[in-house]
Amino acid sequence: MKKKKTGFFPAVFHDKMAGYTKYILLCTFLFCGFLFSLFPDESVNTAIPLPIDPKIAWSVAITEFQGSNISQENQYLLASLPALLQERIAVIPTHTLAKEEITAYQKWIVYTEIQKVAESLNQLQKKQDEQIFLNKKEYELDKLNQEFETQREILRNKITQLRAMDPSLIAVPGLKELVQPEDSGRLLASPPYSPLQYAVQKDIDLLVTGSVEEIQGYLYLEIKVFHRFLEKPVYSFHDAGTREELAAFMQDAVPDIIFTILGREWAGLFIDVDPAFCYIKINNELAGMGTLDHHFLLPGEISLEIIAPGYKGIMQSIVLTARETERIEITLEKTDTQALLVESLPPGADVYFNALWIGKSPLIMERPAILSRLLFMADGFNPTSFRIGPESGRNIMVPLVNLKVDWQSIKESKRDRFFGALACLVLSMPVPIFSYGLAGDASFAGRTSDFELYKAIYYWSFFISGALITNMFYELFRYVRSADRPSG
Repeated sequence: MKKKKTGFFPAVFHDKMAGYTKYILLCTFLFCGFLFSLFPDESVNTAIPLPIDPKIAWSVAITEFQGSNISQENQYLLASLPALLQERIAVIPTHTLAKEEITAYQKWIVYTEIQKVAESLNQLQKKQDEQIFLNKKEYELDKLNQEFETQREILRNKITQLRAMDPSLIAVPGLKELVQPEDSGRLLASPPYSPLQYAVQKDIDLLVTGSVEEIQGYLYLEIKVFHRFLEKPVYSFHDAGTREELAAFMQDAVPDIIFTILGREWAGLFIDVDPAFCYIKINNELAGMGTLDHHFLLPGEISLEIIAPGYKGIMQSIVLTARETERIEITLEKTDTQALLVESLPPGADVYFNALWIGKSPLIMERPAILSRLLFMADGFNPTSFRIGPESGRNIMVPLVNLKVDWQSIKESKRDRFFGALACLVLSMPVPIFSYGLAGDASFAGRTSDFELYKAIYYWSFFISGALITNMFYELFRYVRSADRPSG
């Protein structure tokens, strides 16, 4: 009897090769199912995402004051008083949200989303009602009604999830930029109805309004700040006096109104320095030149430094009182010492003199007797060195090169390359597994030509899969490394 050719597989496996092939195929499908389970289809998940904060900035507006029994000669006060207040409020840059404000704002975001979905339901119902008057067959109307009911069920489910949602999970920044919407360049008209309803209609978050009432020659002044989301006035001021006293009343109210709109305690600092080309630093940060009028510093102790080339600089500590403005006038003394004014573009870079940190630019330093090295370092910029010596000029300006890298884009690119390598590996795996099984079956059946073909396919596909798995681990390594980089 002629003995069957067994090929490169041992004979001991031939009796069980057919069973092994079935198990291999089963394991292949199970493994592929496991891989796909790692990346679930998001379309199956019906949970809605958390709403996004729709407001980039916080709005504040001032209206003309309402008048009651105002004589003709006092009518101008209804516009001039809020105009004076607007000049002080216009320079407020930001609003700090208190915990109570954030909570109310988060609830408003959820309520707004529910209103949007409810409006979509109403529009869907109107659209469905319109189909009744169209010349459509019964089976077409049934199909359309079924589609409308499916959409309606999706919207109802969304409303249910929004009502059950915890508003505190919505991300809201604690600091918002302040903007002032204007009505054709003028103050907003006095509210003809409830100030809170007026704020909602005009989409204003903080509304400053007031009134002036004339009683027996005296003027009763009232000012209120209404909060749209808290649905109540958060500040109120009232006093009575003569027309000349109203301006003083306004000055008394301004610090508290600024505190309400700013959302935190504040202190002002006014500095006038001679010469005017000097640099003024607050807490080692450049704040201005010559004259500084800073309204919204944090109360407490600050460090003040004033420098100018050819003048003796000063450095002192100042304690700022909450809701008050500190006024300082300083004249610098001239000096005969050879000093250098060291600047960078942009300012604020750390300056090192022969590896010793000497401050942040701009700064004044003594002229070195020998050739020395300055090093400028700033976040997002390339470190830059500069040589100085006895022959250097009085002013040194060093531009810095911006080398900030968008690490987020790099991370996304590395992630996409890794998933692409993983997908190629998964797609290549069935080929060597199936060819191995088919080669075993051909060898057991004695089909030599088929056996050689499947064996070649097996070897080549196994080699390709090995290369792909190596590439996958390489891309995974690069992706993990990129994830360790900073985001900004």
